[in-house]
Amino acid sequence: MKKLIITSALLLFMGVSGIYAKEMNPGKNNNLNTGAVKTMYLPFSTYGKAEMELVYTKGKYSVWRCKDEYVNNYPGNSLTGTTYKYFVYKNNSYHLAIKENNKEDIFKYFSDFKEN
Repeated sequence: MKKLIITSALLLFMGVSGIYAKEMNPGKNNNLNTGAVKTMYLPFSTYGKAEMELVYTKGKYSVWRCKDEYVNNYPGNSLTGTTYKYFVYKNNSYHLAIKENNKEDIFKYFSDFKEN
């Protein structure tokens, strides 16, 4: 009888710990769909954060956009977009800004466009 109780308690403990471990895995919980809105770090905003909308994802990289009014500390007028400004994040951390000189290459990367 003691073996049955100990075995049951051990199986219950392992099952519960497995459930908690799955919930705490950051790779599984960060699956956002296109159009998702999230407040993220933005180095070119006065407040340091801005409400961003997910545009594309591919692997570790994602393209987010925010309203033009949030981007007030970027040097020059080379950012792409008039109503929205676009940025690439890697693992949910700021990586680079999408500008006129790099927008075609970034779009090709995210759209899987291949020239013959």
